[in-house]
Amino acid sequence: MDKAEKLGAQGKVDEAKEAVRQAEKFKQERTALERLLTQSSTPANHIEDLANQLSKPMEVCQVCGCFMLVNDVQQRIDDHYAGKQHMAYAKIRATIEEMDKKREEKRKERAERELKLDKERRERERKERDDRERRDERERDRKRDDRDRDRDRSGRDRDRDRDRDRDRDRGSRHRSRSPRSRHEDVRHRDHDRCRDDRYRDRDRREDRERDRERYRR
Repeated sequence: MDKAEKLGAQGKVDEAKEAVRQAEKFKQERTALERLLTQSSTPANHIEDLANQLSKPMEVCQVCGCFMLVNDVQQRIDDHYAGKQHMAYAKIRATIEEMDKKREEKRKERAERELKLDKERRERERKERDDRERRDERERDRKRDDRDRDRDRSGRDRDRDRDRDRDRDRGSRHRSRSPRSRHEDVRHRDHDRCRDDRYRDRDRREDRERDRERYRR
């Protein structure tokens, strides 16, 4: 039985069971020999006692698998539960249950760890996707602003060209006028230069404002 207990503690269930069976077999053989020696003077009584025991209802111990008399006297029941065979099987069962419990705990820990890693992976992919979409949106906004700025600048350039052409025509028509008229032409040209300067200043301000808006995003 000591060997069976050691094997059970090491987790060698099948070898422990075999050791218990061998020990129980030797124990039963020894008990049978002792009974024969003590009851050899009254063989008839011995046979009658065995017949009475066999005729009684039996049950199987759920721990060690031994047969027990139903409603047997408490002393024999206690002796069975305190026996080495029953205790060895009980220890083996407890060891197996503890091993199963540890395996289940490890399985749950592994499942929780995999679930956490999967959640972190999905969160990381979502963040990367959002960052990529924001970059693409900023790039589209920048290109749209550049197109709008180019279109506005082209429109203003055309307006200035028309104004210059108109001023040039006006200067040609009035070149033969009096000195006062020529003075008026000079004043108009100065006015046009100031207006062009204002256009350029306004363009620069609008460009700077668009750049600030784009970087602010």
